[in-house]
Amino acid sequence: MSHKCQSKGCHNDVLYKTLDPGFDNNRHSRSTLSPSGRGSPPGSYPRYASPRAQVSSYCEVHTCSHFLKNESCPHKKPPHDSVCAQHARCPIGDCMQARAQYLDPNFDPMTSASPVYARYDVCPDHKCNVRQCPRRREPETPFCVNHGCQAEGCQKRRQGDRDACEDHQCKARSCRAITEGDYPYCAQHIKCAIPGCGGVKHFAPKTQEYLESCTKHITCAVQRCKDIKRERSVFCDGHTCNERDCTKSSTMSRPYCDEHRCTETSCPNPRPWAPNPKLRGRFCPLHTCRAEQCQEFVDSFAIFCQIHGCSKPKCHQETIVEDLCLDHLKHHYTTLGRRRATLKSQQHKPKQLDQVTPPPSNKLDESDSDSDGSELSHPVTDTSAGQRGRTSLRPGSTVLKPIPLATQRQVREEISDVSEDEDGEDARPRDLPGPGNPPSPSPLGSGQQGSGQRMSPVRKGSIEKPGYFARSSTGTLSGVSNGNEAAVRRVGSVRQQGGAPQPPPPPPPGSKEWADGP
Repeated sequence: MSHKCQSKGCHNDVLYKTLDPGFDNNRHSRSTLSPSGRGSPPGSYPRYASPRAQVSSYCEVHTCSHFLKNESCPHKKPPHDSVCAQHARCPIGDCMQARAQYLDPNFDPMTSASPVYARYDVCPDHKCNVRQCPRRREPETPFCVNHGCQAEGCQKRRQGDRDACEDHQCKARSCRAITEGDYPYCAQHIKCAIPGCGGVKHFAPKTQEYLESCTKHITCAVQRCKDIKRERSVFCDGHTCNERDCTKSSTMSRPYCDEHRCTETSCPNPRPWAPNPKLRGRFCPLHTCRAEQCQEFVDSFAIFCQIHGCSKPKCHQETIVEDLCLDHLKHHYTTLGRRRATLKSQQHKPKQLDQVTPPPSNKLDESDSDSDGSELSHPVTDTSAGQRGRTSLRPGSTVLKPIPLATQRQVREEISDVSEDEDGEDARPRDLPGPGNPPSPSPLGSGQQGSGQRMSPVRKGSIEKPGYFARSSTGTLSGVSNGNEAAVRRVGSVRQQGGAPQPPPPPPPGSKEWADGP
């Protein structure tokens, strides 16, 4: 048996391998035992393998690399390749491509002129996408078991020495586990932090992060509210009282709880703060009286309560005394002083005759007729006739007749006596014409001399111009009340002698008569 390589022109020794991991050849010896110590058979080759060793038909240069594996390939290989033609084919079923080649990293250009190429396990279509990785890729992934992400259905490459890619790596610090489902955390870190709760952590859309607790333990306790709870409260910001350090419930329209909100039904404002809750008022500042140490309710348009507010309508000032503010109190006493001064001044004035309007009468006293028996001795000019200077007398027309000053004084005295007896009041006429108060001109025209002035009644018991009395064509006196009519008629019995009476001369200025008046 020849121990030389059977390749044509090669004089190298054949390659041996034993059943143990070692093998011997002329160039290398991986076994730690000598051939005799390994039980080599007697002969001229004591340095070769034991009887359990297998001998290749070719040398190391021409022996297929699969000879050293469990397959023990006996076929020849080219010197520049690492496998024979049979093992150069891709082992994947129905694949006719050759296994991918790469430059053998053990090639030494100093010892050999021709390069040596090694083979990957599969063809380029079935090889792992990692460069210089000879292993076969996993089904439905471009990477092998050592380089592909271990997450189910993921086709990405794992991160360094981790088991998953960046997307399926648990986001918890120092955690190398794979994420759970579509969550960014593993099964251990995706659970709620509340002991005994197996729920999944709540995801906050606003911050795009997972919170420490599940939706049940992290969201507001109000039904259908998904907002996050406020710290140390079971409600969210919109349903927690806005008072500092208060965790009680509130509503969107009323941002304060019942303890801190104004007691007025429709008011959302808070009550004023107080160091002692017992001293805290029941209403907000808008509905609390502004008086000092008063916490009574006031309307939105008021400032003080009914106790401390002015009693005058539409007055918003604080009361001082007698339910009045300072301004109305001054006005009250000012008005009261003026009234007292007026009454006091009226007590020192002479009493005058008041004018009244008598009822109409068709009778004429005989004493009121003229000396010649005619009813009217001074007819007035009829301006309604449309003719200037023409006089006319119609039934029912009223004319004014002047009365002498002496008659006026007598009328005043007798009317005063009659009024005091009947009414118990002073009914003296006022503003009688005299030296200090001349009679007003006639309203019938400035061209009518000697005609009297018609008097309009101002009030009962007063005469606007008591120097004149009106008489109708029917004989009725106007300007005198029923009680004073008898006195006037008695005075009217004084006949006018010698035509129109002449008024007496006025008293000299500075005299008592001039100061007292008529």
